[in-house]
Amino acid sequence: MKGLITGLTFLIMVGFVDLIDNNIARVEFSNFGRSSMADVKLDKIPCKIKEGDRLIAWEVRGVRIYLCDLKLENFEEKKK
Repeated sequence: MKGLITGLTFLIMVGFVDLIDNNIARVEFSNFGRSSMADVKLDKIPCKIKEGDRLIAWEVRGVRIYLCDLKLENFEEKKK
């Protein structure tokens, strides 16, 4: 049981898109009252985003997955 609990360690952070420049989104994440900035390549984000949109980062075993806010327009095909 201890191995199972250790294997399920994960981190969830909520952030807001601050700036989009070329193929990079600058996102301000907040987790337990601490803020941090991250530059995220747009091809790592599974939806189209704009400045001010909410983005969720889920990290499991060092692998970070980005999830989009649950708005229908975010799941339309990305514009290139």
